[in-house]
Amino acid sequence: MSAVRGRTRDVLHLPHIRLWLQFFIAGLVVCQISFALLQPDLHDRLLTVAVNVPVQLLILLGSVLLPPASRINRLWPPIVGIGGLIVIGATTTGLAPALGGFFVIMFVYVGLTQPPWTSLWLVAPATGGWLLLNRPLDHIVMSKLPVTAGLWILLAELLSRVTAQRQADQDRLAELAAHDALTGLRNRRGLDDLLNSAAPGDTVVFLDLDHFKAVNDLLGHEAGDRVIADLGRIVLAVLRPNDVAVRYGGEEFLVLLPDTSIDGAVVMLRRLRRGWSASHPELTFSAGIAMVNAEGGAVAAREADDALYLAKQRGRNRAEVAGQAAPVLIPAQKGSSQESSVS
Repeated sequence: MSAVRGRTRDVLHLPHIRLWLQFFIAGLVVCQISFALLQPDLHDRLLTVAVNVPVQLLILLGSVLLPPASRINRLWPPIVGIGGLIVIGATTTGLAPALGGFFVIMFVYVGLTQPPWTSLWLVAPATGGWLLLNRPLDHIVMSKLPVTAGLWILLAELLSRVTAQRQADQDRLAELAAHDALTGLRNRRGLDDLLNSAAPGDTVVFLDLDHFKAVNDLLGHEAGDRVIADLGRIVLAVLRPNDVAVRYGGEEFLVLLPDTSIDGAVVMLRRLRRGWSASHPELTFSAGIAMVNAEGGAVAAREADDALYLAKQRGRNRAEVAGQAAPVLIPAQKGSSQESSVS
């Protein structure tokens, strides 16, 4: 519940709500001017216009000027709306039937846009405004108060929790849709955005298991799935928190290493080679490495893929660096005499 409580949601299209609220406040201004004109006493007319209309115009101006994405712009509408109703209740009488329903609208808004328990912070000023609108107070009004306030809170909290659960479900589905069920790595959904976010100085690495078809043919696809899952697990274990690994397809993986040189990518491959050799000494993998330059991550990914293809052509169990010919040796296991080449 704590995760839900701290969530500010965008389930509703908030700019539309803000526009609707602006029309509502503008309507209040028109109603107040009309109400003032109907007052028999000139003093009451002037008081109504002088107090209520400027307040509501200020609210309307604030709704236009405040940026729609800010946190305050999600909570200020019910606050200023209730404040406006308090001012109306304090300076006029006889408007409870016409304006009392707007308290319900405010708490519906709170339930749909705010975390749980927010309504408790607003119930006190809302109660004060409701009492002012229902003057003169008698036992009938006071008996309605706890039921009315309770319904406000119940409505807002139910909507808040339903909306929070809906948002959590959407986040969970989005997370599942973006990850490969077998390896726990990201899948290709969103890969274009990932590569577009790559900056010069990042490194892209393509990995591919060697002779993986033989594993499926000899041991079956279930065994092949276990091998792929193991590789995904080991890849995750050797990466840094800000590195991103993607199951590109089949037994092929893409790794984006932010702010990492070629030497840093080779260090990562050495760790991966040691972990993989300890788990599956009978299997090897090949890799292609490319630095991201001003042309972007998509170009670097193609270069890394070409380097991987070259590694396969040159005998597998090795890695190639795009545009580089000098080899770098990577030990298969710590303390082992077996070595694979990165060139």
